[in-house]
Formats: sequence, C-alpha cells, structure tokens
Amino acid sequence: MNITITNKLLSIAFLNIIFMVVLAAIYMLVKDRMDYAAAASLEISDYRMIARSLKYGLLLVMLTFGVFFMYELLKDLRIHPAQYILVGAALSIFYLLLLAFSEKIGFASAYLLASTACISLIVWYLQFVLAQRSAILLVGGLLTCGYAVMFVLLRMSDYSLIVGSVLLFILLFAVMYATRQVDWYALEKK
Repeated sequence: MNITITNKLLSIAFLNIIFMVVLAAIYMLVKDRMDYAAAASLEISDYRMIARSLKYGLLLVMLTFGVFFMYELLKDLRIHPAQYILVGAALSIFYLLLLAFSEKIGFASAYLLASTACISLIVWYLQFVLAQRSAILLVGGLLTCGYAVMFVLLRMSDYSLIVGSVLLFILLFAVMYATRQVDWYALEKK
C-alpha cells in the first residue's frame, strides 16, 4: 500500500466529519420543513422519525466506511477516498429522498423506496470498485440489514437504546475478532 494505514484511518475520520456536516444540514432542512408543516399529508411524528433517522445516519456512514476499511485491510485491496465520498454521498442522499418521498407517500413507503434506491445504487457502483461478487453481496447485505435495523429502532422507542447498544457491541466484537491477528505495525511498513 502506498498510503499508510494511519493515513487511511485519518482520511476516513475526516470523511466522517464531512458527512456529519452534510447530515446536520439535512437535519436542519427536516426541522425547517417540520416547523412550517410543508406537507399536510405528513404527520409531525413522521418528521420526527426522519429527524431521528438522521441521528443514526452518521453511524450508518461510519459502519459502511468501516466495512470498506476492513475489506481493504483483510483483502489487501485499495479503495480510493473519492470512492468513499461517492458511497457516503449515496448514503446521505437517502435522507433527502426519505424527506421528499415522505411528504408525498408517507414515511414507511418512503423509507422502503429510498433505502432500496440507495442500496441498489451502492451495490451497482461497488461492482466496479470491489470486483468480487462476495464482497459486493456482503456490503449489500450489511446495508440492507443496517437500514432494516434502523427502521426497527425508529419504530421502537422504549428499547431502541438498549437494542442499538447491544447490536453495536456485537458489531465491535466481530471487528475485534476479525482483526485479532492483524499485526498493525507490520501493515505500516507496507
């Protein structure tokens, strides 16, 4: 690898900050539309669900970038920062589509439509980035699971924190398990 692992991690962290700002801007748009009740057919509770989903948004971007990084690390494949940006943009546009479609067809239908569109776009793009069918299916499956889990967490208010925390713990365990024998210092020398 021409770029060190540390530099790659810093690049990914910087990209996460960029997408945090993008998601914050979309959040402000949702709040603005909620204040003005732009669509008579959309309930205030639906705007709140969209706003809550944005709070999970950065986590979804971080997890996706984490999967890409793990794939780079474990499969010795390079993914360019521009490719991270394009996938992050697709993940971010989900929230704009969710807002726009929700105002016309309701939250649940809009969520299904927006998530299907974004997952399809990312999976299509990854055919040219990852070039391995198993990796493409893995990312597509993980994104589908991520959006499904986020939808369930949005619907359950009483247990969403504990369920989300346990799922993140399990995910962290999976990453630690997958990298348990990685010699991080040796990677720096490549």
